[in-house]
Amino acid sequence: MTTSNCCVRRTIHTQFFCGGRLNSIHEGQIIVINPAEVHYGHAIGSEGWTYRIFYPGVSLLRKITASVTGKVMMPHFPSPVINDEKLAALMFDAHTLFEDKPSPESQQERDIALRMVLGELVARYAVHRPAIEQQHSEWQSIYRAREQLECHYAENITLEQLAQVAGFSPFHLLRLFSSQTGLPPHKYLMHVRIKQAKNMLSSGEQIKDVALATGFTDQSHLTRRFKSVVGVTPGQYARHVQM
Repeated sequence: MTTSNCCVRRTIHTQFFCGGRLNSIHEGQIIVINPAEVHYGHAIGSEGWTYRIFYPGVSLLRKITASVTGKVMMPHFPSPVINDEKLAALMFDAHTLFEDKPSPESQQERDIALRMVLGELVARYAVHRPAIEQQHSEWQSIYRAREQLECHYAENITLEQLAQVAGFSPFHLLRLFSSQTGLPPHKYLMHVRIKQAKNMLSSGEQIKDVALATGFTDQSHLTRRFKSVVGVTPGQYARHVQM
């Protein structure tokens, strides 16, 4: 094998052999399989099991581990079974993002979600996991990142570009940004774009012009995102504020 596997088991009760021993697995637990590790499992009872699984490549894992530890290496997990309900929920949510047909925007959302959960996995449970970077000017750095998004909301800013502005690794930026704002960068950017779109619609500008000016690919793209955040379409919003 050339990758590590990490999956969220969604089952009532499973026995799973990994790490040289037989493990009892319950719903919501995370299983991590190191490269070349022999493993197999079976359900207890007639219910069977279902699970979701990631196969992250070597280059991706090394990149994420370097972002977390500062060292380019493959992470190693001493225990194949992890009890962390919050991380399991994040991993489950990240996996569901891959179910639909990708768009440029959704691809970025998937990339960020995957990096976040794998980074947290490495930071919390890998051998030689490091202390997360300590910065004395974290608030100012996140302010710079927010300012970048607010001033350049029509652009497709990558996580790497934003991390460079903040002076952090991408993983550390994700952690701090989410902690301080309550949203990951891509969702924060979406809210900035919607806010700008509302201002432009209130001024009577055409929906298609608003879409292009606020970073959306077209009018239908704006409409989908606008309705998911505001609860009404841009046209309905414009008619209401102009009454």
